Amino acid sequence: MNAIDRLIIEQQPYLKALARNIAKTLPHHVEYDELVAFGQIGLTEAANAFDPRRGVSFTTFAHYRVRGAIFDGLRKMTWLPPAARRTVVEQSAADELVQVSIADIQLGGKEATPAKLSK
Repeated sequence: MNAIDRLIIEQQPYLKALARNIAKTLPHHVEYDELVAFGQIGLTEAANAFDPRRGVSFTTFAHYRVRGAIFDGLRKMTWLPPAARRTVVEQSAADELVQVSIADIQLGGKEATPAKLSK
């Protein structure tokens, strides 16, 4: 096993943790495994470009490449242009706010918590 393969294998837990953190910020229909696959591309590119003589840890060097590869993959998954994508996100947030407000009214002005909403 060469040094590049070893770096890629050693960094799998970091890649998965980064993908998990990004997944928390995305809609539920985006699959974690897809994020890991996108990140794997960035990790491989980082491993191939890494020069340990520069005095930077591989994790630091790879972080933005892995993260960038995940977001590049997400952008390629959608056919919506950025402005339309922002509109969808804003509309989704507004819809959620309306649902909480309606639930709040239905609970007689009491705070709508997830436990109360599930009843």
